[in-house]
Amino acid sequence: MSHQPEKADIRKHLEKQFREYLPKEDVPESLKDEVFQSLDRIRFAAELMDLFTGKFTASELEFLNLISEQRESPAASETEPGTDPH
Repeated sequence: MSHQPEKADIRKHLEKQFREYLPKEDVPESLKDEVFQSLDRIRFAAELMDLFTGKFTASELEFLNLISEQRESPAASETEPGTDPH
């Protein structure tokens, strides 16, 4: 039977590891602001990429499915006299 580490054990280990990276003195507010601004820019860029990749593609698929459904339905085949359906 193998030993599975408990959540508390993992947390203690991580805290011990990250203590090495904690600054000895207070971090300047300007540095904190710069870090959070950078994170906001990264988040914005990710949302923008999602807009033009995932959401745009989903919108195109939904639009094409709507057109396809309209062409397949009987009501879509009814056109005004003298007009070309295609």
